[in-house]
Amino acid sequence: AGSDSMGAGATAGAGAMFSQGRTQSQGLVLPDDVFGLFGPGSPKIPPLLKAEPLRPRKAITSINAVDLEFRCVRERKAETKRVGRRLQAFDRRRASFLKASMPVSGGINTKQLKQSIVAAIFGEGFSKGKLVAASNNHRATIMVRALDDDSKAQGAGGGGSGQDVEKELAYQVVKWSSQSGDHGAANIARPGERWESQFGGIKYEYLIFELDHGPSTVMSIEFGVVDVMATPQRCKLQYSTKGPSGPWQDAWRFTVPSPGVHSTFKTTFEYGPYAKQFSNAILRYAKGDHDKAYKLLMTPINPTTITMDHLLDICRSLQQLRNNPAAMAVASVDLRSLFKELDTERCGSVGIAELLKGEGKPPVAQWWRLHVLDNWGSPHGIALGGPLKLSTTPAAAAAAAEAAQKSSLSGG
Repeated sequence: AGSDSMGAGATAGAGAMFSQGRTQSQGLVLPDDVFGLFGPGSPKIPPLLKAEPLRPRKAITSINAVDLEFRCVRERKAETKRVGRRLQAFDRRRASFLKASMPVSGGINTKQLKQSIVAAIFGEGFSKGKLVAASNNHRATIMVRALDDDSKAQGAGGGGSGQDVEKELAYQVVKWSSQSGDHGAANIARPGERWESQFGGIKYEYLIFELDHGPSTVMSIEFGVVDVMATPQRCKLQYSTKGPSGPWQDAWRFTVPSPGVHSTFKTTFEYGPYAKQFSNAILRYAKGDHDKAYKLLMTPINPTTITMDHLLDICRSLQQLRNNPAAMAVASVDLRSLFKELDTERCGSVGIAELLKGEGKPPVAQWWRLHVLDNWGSPHGIALGGPLKLSTTPAAAAAAAEAAQKSSLSGG
């Protein structure tokens, strides 16, 4: 009976506790202190946590369509601002031209007026019908059709000063990468004709020329623009001393600027700029003492020649002298381009006396190749207008003839 009364009391107490405090969470009914049933020191149940919202996935780092659209908008805005600045600069040049270049009285000189207009459009670099865009060691000359007729008429009447005389080199086209049926490779030497690559030939097309009067040095190349989009863009002129099949070595690289405003493109190369730069720098470091500069470059093993590795070691040691501007000038020369200019036979060494002389060794070859890397966007092919001209200078022609004569004497 006693046990029954105790059980009944415990049951009543538990019912009272359930009735005193109830907690509903997510459909569950639990007492506030469920462990209190088993004694006063029992641990309390932690409160039920609320359902947490779903956490977003990790942000996607790749560019989505919205980001790409925003980027395109920003690029279009930047391009619009750039074009606006160029138009404002043109307006300023045109205004200055109208104030300073227009004649006050008397007749109007048509040729001078055309030159002034083109100078106002293209800048002060434009003079005498030629726009010269200077680069590291070559310059591209753009001939404008509007002034070409006037310059030709003046040349026929008076004649030039003779300071920048160029000698045109006669040649034959002996090989080519491809050609179209109506515009063959041989047409490039004739005025009014053109050479076109085969349909779809838009990259790595070439023409190989063989000089008629023996080996020589090509100093400039000129060709016509007949199709804006099919005009070559990136090119390189190469030479071979062995034959029309190579091996080929680079003479220089050039880029044809936007061909929409000119009818003829011409580029001229100056050989030996790195040799001049190194010679001037090393002599300035030696304070003009030629013997001191020679001893700095020579070694007991090679008293007359120097290799690329030894020259690199010398430049690294001079590079440590940061407080010496002359030493830093020597260390800043592009040694690979320097050796490419002087070591034309690729033997791995150059003469110290030749290095201090500061004159590059222009390549003398009978076979030259115009290698067109790409065009200005035409999907059909590459087109060049004739006549394509290869030119040299009298000094380079004389040096080439002297080299040919020495080679024949040594061979005999």
